[in-house]
Amino acid sequence: EMGKTDEALELYKVALDKDPQSSNIYNNIGVALYGSGRIIEAIGAYTKALEINPKRSDTLYNLGVAYGATGQTGSAIGAYNMAIKTDASIIDAYINLGMAYLESGKVDEAIDALKRAIRADPDNAVAYNNLGLIYYLKKTDYPMSIKYIDNAVRLGCKVRPDILEKLKA
Repeated sequence: EMGKTDEALELYKVALDKDPQSSNIYNNIGVALYGSGRIIEAIGAYTKALEINPKRSDTLYNLGVAYGATGQTGSAIGAYNMAIKTDASIIDAYINLGMAYLESGKVDEAIDALKRAIRADPDNAVAYNNLGLIYYLKKTDYPMSIKYIDNAVRLGCKVRPDILEKLKA
């Protein structure tokens, strides 16, 4: 597996020689590095892509994921917010933003981000599920939790049976 990544990175380097100002190539290098567990190097590649084209919402999202993976929650929140500002249709950015806010103890901001995900994509089971769990675990608002988890289940999300049992009790 590592061989394929190294091979891809070599090809990207050749491509960069031909087009050193390609944000696309740097983003792809970041994806390859991230996929092989070289997350710090991936952050560097994403950052370089964004120096060339700061409005790349996919790269901003990827940067958020990489920051999150390295525990840099504040930086992840910043990257997700910039990704959303650049392209409001990246639903996963709202979901990850919500989880990053939750990780930082900002429960209300987490709820807001997940509600924005649902407004943008009313059929997103993961957003409903995460919202239901936040209401259950952090707000102990069981009626709200049931409302969101029921929607998640209706949309095909697998919810932990122990939580479902407690909510229905």
